[in-house]
Amino acid sequence: MIAANLIHEFPLSLDGLMKKLKLPAEALDAYLDVNEWQVAGVKRAMVSLDRGEGVPHQGVKDWVNSWGKKRERPAPKQSSA
Repeated sequence: MIAANLIHEFPLSLDGLMKKLKLPAEALDAYLDVNEWQVAGVKRAMVSLDRGEGVPHQGVKDWVNSWGKKRERPAPKQSSA
């Protein structure tokens, strides 16, 4: 797991890291806000996929590969659970 490796490589607290790197608190807060938003989005996507609310990869791949061709495919539909 990446997070575990980073924790072992960087044992400093956030305060210690900010002081060591001389990062303004506002910059770190902004980074953490963005990261939390991304993580929340990934978690929501995983839950929806677990419910079967997704589009099959091959369908998306075939659709994208058809772009610009005479017989462009329609966008794939959500798979049925």
